[in-house]
Formats: sequence, structure tokens, C-alpha cells
Amino acid sequence: RGADMPAARSFFAAAASATSDQSRAGATVLVAGGHDHDKNALRSAHLYNLNSDTWEALPDMTHQRDECAAVALSGGQFIVVSGFSTESQGQFLASAEVYDPTTGAWEVWGEDEGVWPSGKPPNSIVSIGGELHAILDGNLMVYRPDPERSGSNGTDRKSWRVVAGMPSELSVVSSATVLGEAGILVCGYSGGIQGSYQAYTHRVTSSSSSAPRGGGIASSSTTTTTTTTWRKVMNGEHGFCGLAQSACSVEV
Repeated sequence: RGADMPAARSFFAAAASATSDQSRAGATVLVAGGHDHDKNALRSAHLYNLNSDTWEALPDMTHQRDECAAVALSGGQFIVVSGFSTESQGQFLASAEVYDPTTGAWEVWGEDEGVWPSGKPPNSIVSIGGELHAILDGNLMVYRPDPERSGSNGTDRKSWRVVAGMPSELSVVSSATVLGEAGILVCGYSGGIQGSYQAYTHRVTSSSSSAPRGGGIASSSTTTTTTTTWRKVMNGEHGFCGLAQSACSVEV
């Protein structure tokens, strides 16, 4: 058992950084946002170092982010997506914040144009091949530069773009996690949360013919994506009941 978190929190975001080899050297876990025992939304964040078994207090995020989601990016960066404030229960934000360990600071993304659809819980966002993917509007989507949305600095702003449609049986998505380097496991229900529990996998293969433009997420506008079909790996016959609000994968 590792060291306890410095303070208790619930419904927080958590993400583990990837390492280049099988060792734990440099591996970290981010815990951010959520709410305290009085249901006050939090801006605070801590970083756990697996090698030293210690917690480091990070600067507070700009916004309170209860029920947010976190994803590890390249270079030890983390992105914390959406969430809501104490005064705005359930009104999920469109913005995100990125923590950069080289600067020790947070940077707000999408304050104006948005990173995440406002009002939607970020329960399905993952990183595949260095790009953010999520289940939105019945599709598996990728957050990628859009040539039709030019930014003030001359680069393309990003938008969510369809990779593949979701299986018709999976009408309610409750959680998602990555499988290996290019796979995703999506869990949910058919016919609403009272229906049978379902789980599907999908493999995403991406290739790019130009260098990334910078930042923690790969952002080449010439990236192409090919995908395989969805494969059902669990259904209601397995006897699972309840609402799976989060998921993670472990390599063995």
C-alpha cells in the first residue's frame, strides 16, 4: 500500500503517466478536482510519485472541477477536462486545464471555443496514439486540428471529428478505458441504465505524414485513421449489475 492522499476527496479525476520502459522510474499519478466531504468543488491537485511513494501539492487549477476527468499526455503532462463548480452542480464546463511539469503551472484550454461539449459529463475521454478520443453523440470521436477553424496564430483549431459509429445496442455509455496502445474498451447499457450491461472493444490505427505542431497532444492535420469493427466482449448474461462510472486497464 502506498502513502495516503494528503486530503480526502470524492468524484475526482485521476490519471497515471506512461513510462518508456517497464520500470516505475519517473511514473506519476495525478489526482485533481472532485469535492470535499461538504460537497464543495475543488481546484486543488496532487501528484503522486511511485518511485518515492510521496505526494506533491500542485498549484490550484483556475476553475473548480467536480466530476472532471484526467488523461496523461506526452512529456509528463496531464489534461483535466470539464467538471463543474459548487454553485453550478451538474453544469459541466467546456474548458480543460493542462499541467506541465517543466513549468509547474496549469494552462487553460478552450476558455472561449471549448474543448469539451458543454453540459456533458466527460466519462468516456481517453488518449489513443497521443490524441484525445471520446464517445460523443453516438460516435467514437477524435479531437484533431480542423482546417476550417483557423486560430489567431495561423494554426488550425481543434474540433471533435468522427472516427466510427457506436454499436446500436450501446445506447448509454457509462465509462471507457484504453487497451494497449491503440484499443478502447467502452462500457454501457442497452435500452437505458435499466437495460442489460454491455462492453465493446475497438482498435484504432493512426498514421501521420507530417510532424506534430507541438503541445502535449499529437496535432498533425494530415493524420489519417483506419479502424476495425466493434467486438462485443460482455453482455447482460454475465450477471453484472450496477453503474460502472469509471474504468481502467492493467497490463499483466
